[in-house]
Amino acid sequence: MQSVYSYLLKAYEKTAHELLLKARFTLQINLVLGGLMVMLLGNSLYTNGFNAPSSILLSGLLIMIISALLLVRGNYTQAVHLLLITGFSFPWIMMFTQSSESALIKLDTIVFIQACIAALPLVFFKSRRPMVVYFLLNCFVFVLFNIHIHQTMALTRAEHLDYFFDNLFMMTFIFVLAYNQFNIYQRVVHNLDMELIRREKIETALRSVRSLLSSTINSMPSVIIGIDRDCRILLWSAAAEQMTGITKTWALGKQLYQIMPQFSAFEHTINGVIKEKVILKKNKVPHFHSEQERFMDITIYPLTNNDDEGAVIRMDDISERIKMEAALIQNEKMLTIGGLAAGLAHEINNPLAGIIQNAQVLDNRLNKDMPANTLAAADLGIPATAIKAYAEKRGLLKQIHHISTAAKRAVKIIDNMLGFASKVNDCRRAVSLELLLESTVELACSDYGLKKENRFHAIEIVRDFATQLPSVNCEPSKIQQVLFNLLKNAAQAMATAEGQIDNPRIVLKLHKEDGMVWIAVQDNGPGMKADVVDRVFEPFFTTKKAGKGTGLGLAIAHFIIVEDHGGIMRVESDGKSGTGFIIGLPVS
Repeated sequence: MQSVYSYLLKAYEKTAHELLLKARFTLQINLVLGGLMVMLLGNSLYTNGFNAPSSILLSGLLIMIISALLLVRGNYTQAVHLLLITGFSFPWIMMFTQSSESALIKLDTIVFIQACIAALPLVFFKSRRPMVVYFLLNCFVFVLFNIHIHQTMALTRAEHLDYFFDNLFMMTFIFVLAYNQFNIYQRVVHNLDMELIRREKIETALRSVRSLLSSTINSMPSVIIGIDRDCRILLWSAAAEQMTGITKTWALGKQLYQIMPQFSAFEHTINGVIKEKVILKKNKVPHFHSEQERFMDITIYPLTNNDDEGAVIRMDDISERIKMEAALIQNEKMLTIGGLAAGLAHEINNPLAGIIQNAQVLDNRLNKDMPANTLAAADLGIPATAIKAYAEKRGLLKQIHHISTAAKRAVKIIDNMLGFASKVNDCRRAVSLELLLESTVELACSDYGLKKENRFHAIEIVRDFATQLPSVNCEPSKIQQVLFNLLKNAAQAMATAEGQIDNPRIVLKLHKEDGMVWIAVQDNGPGMKADVVDRVFEPFFTTKKAGKGTGLGLAIAHFIIVEDHGGIMRVESDGKSGTGFIIGLPVS
């Protein structure tokens, strides 16, 4: 029977559950009343043939069928009103059209049926007014029927009052019962509505909390993965999608070791965390992503809910931090080496000064016409001119000049190195970029690493300097650091190129334009690809092999020019015919 009702009322499947229950109850009443009409019609046809009551019953039955069809098609309101009107009117019509004796016999039954129909608004309406109106109308018709009986039958007053009060009591009792049932029903419906509202609020709050939690997890840079006791994935954050390239939809429900095979090495550890309810941390775990070695801090948290065993895995990429730590360590080393170099340079300056001074003394005593030289030669019986001629013939004067020149060049190199190393105590002043660029080139020429590894001495340095350039207010050591890095990078690029670079060349340009002095350092090396050009100033980005570079040189250079000096720095390269770095510094 349940399946029959479900089939007949399938039009209400997508409606509220309350309406479906009302429709089902109404259909049951419709079937019961229709069945009663069929029985009455059959009895009337069998006993009296087709007469006026039979036609009334037949009309009522047709109306009940129409009501049932409306109900099945989903027209609930029309079906209810038609059923209520039919159930109210046709029994009274039957009573008025039958003989008084027969009607009187059926009076109790009809009154009971009519009073019961007063309970229909319990499910048909949401207010008490239709029920009261129906009860008053039913009482009014009942009074009219009693008047009709009184006029057509010779009843005593006692008999008449007995029929009247018995049936009126019955109608009133059923009405009061239905009225209270209606009140109970309304309270139940109200309580259900309040419960639904409360549940909707709870569900809305849960959705909000779930959305906030999801947004919080997905906004975190950490990879968050939740698993159950069987290591099936329950939670897959946006960072996990980004790192693995696997969508959340595809990952959920899959085995962790199927999605991320590298976790197979931790299978025993993960199972131990789930069983023993302890937190486990592993630091600097190597992880390969996009053919690059990355380092991760992995923390595994157990789920503390006794009903749901599992774990949450958090992965933090610390590769950049490790690079920064390495860079800081390297910087400390360089600072230490710089301090030692500065101390050594000061110590070397002392003997160099002695060499230069003694070479000058030798030149004066062999080459200059000095009274002391003449007296010393006379004491030995040798003319001073002969000593000078001997020194010239043996090349002693030339050797002395070479010693002095080499010593002075060494002093100049040490001065450049000291100037480059004294960044901390440097201050801004007006500087000629032409002289600063020349001293940087000399420093690069004397750098041992550039000489040995990158053959800097074999690179042609072309100068294209405009005349009458204004000074620039800057920190010379910092600008020299930038220029030195650019020269070093250019030399390394040409030395490590896949093909041999014919006539390696670095072009240095200086010119003034738009209130700025522009420096250009251009090489004829292999050039940079477009993706490298876009990232060349990013910290820790490098195209060199591991251990050959930290990726901080150009990032620091860009910071010095743009942030420290308010200048401009950009790179130009077509990926084929060399690279050019352009620097613009405001005129003093």
